[in-house]
Amino acid sequence: MRFTLPLSLAEELVAASQAADAAQSAQEAAAAAQAQAVAAEARLAACAELLGEREERLEELRADMEDVRQLYRDQFLRLLDDLDAARTPSSTPRASPAAGPRPFAAQEEPAGEMEAS
Repeated sequence: MRFTLPLSLAEELVAASQAADAAQSAQEAAAAAQAQAVAAEARLAACAELLGEREERLEELRADMEDVRQLYRDQFLRLLDDLDAARTPSSTPRASPAAGPRPFAAQEEPAGEMEAS
């Protein structure tokens, strides 16, 4: 059995002072950790907002890219149609609003008018 001697009043005061100092430093550390947590939450909220904005911008750019691709496809198909029409002789010219004005068609003048000039 272990026998402990009663502490003197001075030793008790030193022990209580050390315990109070330890509690004070623990409280300060807890306050510092709380401040760091609040700062980290603020940074997290800012990062989440920026990420959301970037995701939104990315979706807009993807939609724009799809629009450009569709325009490219349409133009490519229109050019293929024009090329196909140019290669295929037809008796009637194709009337298309996108085709623009019809090319100049040479008209034959009556034989008598040419000699008069």
